[in-house]
Amino acid sequence: MLILGIRYLQGVAVASHGEYGRVEWPPHPARVFMAMVAAHYQTGADLLEREALLWLERQAPPEIYAPEALPCRVVTQYVPVNDKTGPSKAHMHSLPLTRHRSDRPPFARASLASDTVMLHWLDPAPTQLVRDALSVLCGKITRIGHSSSLVQVWLADSIAPDLQRWATDESRGTHQFRVTREGTLQEVLDASFNGEAVARYCDLKVREAKADDSVAAAGKGHEGAKAEMKAAKEANADKSAQKAAKDATRIAKEALDEAKALKLSNEQALDSEFPHGEPRQDRPRISTYASYARAEEITGVPPKASSVFSPHLTVFTLERDDGPYRSLDLACTLALTDRWREAMASHANDFSLEAQALLTGHAPDKSVLQTAHVAFLPLGFVGHSHADGRMPGVALALPAEMSAAVRTDVLCVAACVRELKLGRLGAWKLVPSMARQLETLRPITWTAHPEGATQWSTVTPIAYDHHPKAKAKAEYLAEVAAMITAGCGRIGLPRPREVIPTPVSTHVGAPAAHAFPRLRRKDGSERRHTHAILLFDEPVRGPVIIGAGRYRGYGLCRPMEVNA
Repeated sequence: MLILGIRYLQGVAVASHGEYGRVEWPPHPARVFMAMVAAHYQTGADLLEREALLWLERQAPPEIYAPEALPCRVVTQYVPVNDKTGPSKAHMHSLPLTRHRSDRPPFARASLASDTVMLHWLDPAPTQLVRDALSVLCGKITRIGHSSSLVQVWLADSIAPDLQRWATDESRGTHQFRVTREGTLQEVLDASFNGEAVARYCDLKVREAKADDSVAAAGKGHEGAKAEMKAAKEANADKSAQKAAKDATRIAKEALDEAKALKLSNEQALDSEFPHGEPRQDRPRISTYASYARAEEITGVPPKASSVFSPHLTVFTLERDDGPYRSLDLACTLALTDRWREAMASHANDFSLEAQALLTGHAPDKSVLQTAHVAFLPLGFVGHSHADGRMPGVALALPAEMSAAVRTDVLCVAACVRELKLGRLGAWKLVPSMARQLETLRPITWTAHPEGATQWSTVTPIAYDHHPKAKAKAEYLAEVAAMITAGCGRIGLPRPREVIPTPVSTHVGAPAAHAFPRLRRKDGSERRHTHAILLFDEPVRGPVIIGAGRYRGYGLCRPMEVNA
């Protein structure tokens, strides 16, 4: 057992993840680990401390005990910029200088009900050597998150009272927190920082500057010696003086040649070791997550029926980078999900074959997977009186039956895709959204996890698995309803009590079915599609994605809010 205590010295936490300006609370275990790694490197990188960190990264995610946090009011702050002459709106008193004001984005911060947070690793207990190294390392940590988020960290013997408990629960967890895994220190943090390469490059650049100075100094010495030798010859100096001047010139030439050779050697080392210039340093991105839930949410009641997809959606915010539109709408679903799928497939070559298959939907032999794989979902602003169908974000729905290693690979691939270029629709950034302010970007909005819901309605239309053969309208609708019912069974849901095909969605803001482009079959023909209402006898958990286009964003359902 290991208990880590953290005291926020100012009673305020300043940190964000995924969505700038939105506070991260409680602190993710991976953030605490990164603070420990930073303190380790800033104080000499002791080998015993590194062994302790390697031990810690291999442990199962800890329980978190944290107080309630209230986000602080956001106030625009201004920072001083360089002084300059000329007209300005803000004159400095009694000086002929002017200064422009420059606003700075606010830092995400929250006021804490109490100042203490505890992380509790249940087992196994560390050796005394590891415990001592961790204790020393904890005493070196000064901040977690922003530099103004000052903390005191120590190894505790017991859990402080009156703190809210968060525990891992893969079936009922409602929050995704970043955690460590074996290899986090070496493969993620060390590799991102790239310290050895950067230090080597800086050393070579320093040598280059010194070599330039040496060549310049040796060149001046050589020119001076040549001038003295010439002056000695012109003055008809005695032979000994001329010989001394000649020797001085030779020595200066040798020094110059040596300086040039050293400079050339250094340039060759730079060109061979760093052909692309300065080595890259990236901001570390830990893509390993664990599902957490508050203690009161974890009960002995079995979870509700669910689909073959995990209710823990991986959410991204869409941010406009370039293009004519301020936002995308749900009618752009197919263009966006197809491009996203292609982008992820192009980045998956260095990962496992299973991860590649789950991203593309095809086995290594190019055959279509018959099991669930990754679905790309549009998260549209619907179901509100002011809803307009725009798309503030997107999400990945991963198969529930997925190993931790493959899940990590898929999330690593997702982290590599940071921008989508959609042609005339413009370029859009994908920003991981862990702190979700908008209801549209909360997984529970789309999955009703963990309680489930009995009434669901489509936000994007359900693409037909086959073309209905009935001619009469009633028979046609009955055949479509039967097709949708079979689609529910295909994703592991119980048989719905009733299915009602409709041309429009019951969710305000969702476009009508005819506004969505039709999916095309391999032979070029188009699939019809329709909105629908699904009623179940028992609550079911989402995501509910039905039909032939379920992996491309079509057939996405959302729970209906029904007034009694």
